[in-house]
Amino acid sequence: MPRAYVVGCGVAGLSASLAAQKAGFETFLFDMAHEAFYHTSGRNAAIGRSYEADPFLGKWQKETIKTLLAFPHILKPCGLLIRALEKDYSYGGANHELPDGLVPRSFSYVFPDGSSFSGEFLAANGIIDLRALAGFLLNQCQLAGIKLFWEHELLTLHYKATLLDELVLFSKSTKKTKSFGIRSQDIFINAAGAWAAHVGAMVGSQVAIIPHKRHLFYLKPPESKALPRELPVIWDEHHDFYLRPAGEYILATPGDQTACAPGDYVENPNMRYKMLHILQTHLPYFADFEIVTSHTCLRTFTRDHRPVVGFDPKITNFFWNAGWGGHGISLSLGIIPFLEDLLKKGPRKENEVENPFTVFRFF
Repeated sequence: MPRAYVVGCGVAGLSASLAAQKAGFETFLFDMAHEAFYHTSGRNAAIGRSYEADPFLGKWQKETIKTLLAFPHILKPCGLLIRALEKDYSYGGANHELPDGLVPRSFSYVFPDGSSFSGEFLAANGIIDLRALAGFLLNQCQLAGIKLFWEHELLTLHYKATLLDELVLFSKSTKKTKSFGIRSQDIFINAAGAWAAHVGAMVGSQVAIIPHKRHLFYLKPPESKALPRELPVIWDEHHDFYLRPAGEYILATPGDQTACAPGDYVENPNMRYKMLHILQTHLPYFADFEIVTSHTCLRTFTRDHRPVVGFDPKITNFFWNAGWGGHGISLSLGIIPFLEDLLKKGPRKENEVENPFTVFRFF
């Protein structure tokens, strides 16, 4: 039985592992952390969004949200009110059977002070419980017989000519290195998130996948105000900010994205001022809310800001699944059949008609 070795236990790695197992590979999944979603996937704003201008991403995001609607412990459909830069034209036609909550309608939310925010409203979008989603995907992996290795850091990849033949890892628990031989029928899947370019460089790849830092702030209302009732996720792509309910707080971001190194979560204090300016200018009801805590997350992008998915042109048993650029949570389930199909077809030269996210577009 051919084997698939997957590095990265974020949402991209878990989705790829399930796809590989379905495609007929005995699958091994490695992560340098002690749990799933520890790095990039576990620090984001956790918004389940089906509205998407890119027709391919939009299709898979809709499939993900449709599936998660059956799991209320994972998706809380508080609604998404979005002022989008580009229209999602995928509604109607083949998507006429979408649930009503995934079909946008014009809507204006009025805040208690009389100010408002208008856009397209999707009632079935909302907030993802990241721990619950990670648990769901891990359970699916365990049921499928996928073998998981925690606290295993990839040290290097060895290859000859156009084929990988070994991966070497360091086990943090045993303090020893461990190697796995890769046969010609086996594959390696790079789902290393912010570290994907570093992993690619081990085989001489020049595909640029760059982490970008984004700040997230928790806002607390003053004693004179209450949190707005039935507040949906508010997303303004024209001014590049969004916010959502988060228990007794509001979780908000100024939409910043600054290129950084993998694992760099150091905050920039100037982003606080940017966040406050956005609230004062565009959402005055929240202008006197206090920032009580904050953190950063990483989003990884290729040069054209589209994912890179498919077999490498030079190392033919090296498969990319990276650069999801903030779409990962909403793609998590819907993209699995696409990954499975690519893995079944195996390495071959392809164009962007066959695979819109092919690695070949960079060569």
